[in-house]
Amino acid sequence: MTQSNDHPRLTRAPLVEAVFDLRYNTSASLETIRAGIQKELPEFKNEERLEGQTLTIQIGPDGKQIFETTDSDERQDVIRYRFRNPETNEFIQLGHGMITINTVNYDGFDSFFAILKNIIAKHNEVANPTTYRRLALRYVNHLPLEDTPEYVFSWLAQVPQTWGERVTIQNLQQLVLRIGEDIQNVTIAYPQINLNTGKNIMILDIDHHLDFILPVLSNASQVYDWLEKAHNQVYETFKNVLKPEYLEEIK
Repeated sequence: MTQSNDHPRLTRAPLVEAVFDLRYNTSASLETIRAGIQKELPEFKNEERLEGQTLTIQIGPDGKQIFETTDSDERQDVIRYRFRNPETNEFIQLGHGMITINTVNYDGFDSFFAILKNIIAKHNEVANPTTYRRLALRYVNHLPLEDTPEYVFSWLAQVPQTWGERVTIQNLQQLVLRIGEDIQNVTIAYPQINLNTGKNIMILDIDHHLDFILPVLSNASQVYDWLEKAHNQVYETFKNVLKPEYLEEIK
């Protein structure tokens, strides 16, 4: 497999987080996978356990509701552990049948791809997935609100400015694209607040994913091939959703 080259770097790159999400089936317990990650990826040494329970509501013979809570460690698709690399600020999130790999210091796809390959390979050794259920690649961008939505976005529906007594509406638009078997959810939202800076921003969130109707046999090379294609498709959407003159400004 030949890896695709990085796309041109942007001097005003708006990307704040890139995420890869893998869902799978396995007979390995979450604790086995957790212990394996600790051993195989010691650089992710900051561990956090995320508490969670499943709430079940039943109706008893007398018609009253019965509430039961159970620990959800082995429930699929519930994040229970987070491991962070303090040197790079990348982190791994684990749940039974799922792993997400996040970076907030994105340095181009080539670098991110190398990180993903290393983590996926070591994770697969300990998780031993039998089949894959979902692949997802997500890019979250923050753009300054002072640039104005009309100036930035090509794909922008007209939105009412006020509601009731001149209260500003929060605009949320989502476009769903089908690309072959893959789906892209493209979300534009504003005004939002950047919690780190306190400034008002616009969000451009591109979530590209493939949900298998029937689980497919696990194959790491299939994941790597899909990642390269998904990244190219995300980049094409990114270029198209921004107006050409704005894209030139941030290059």
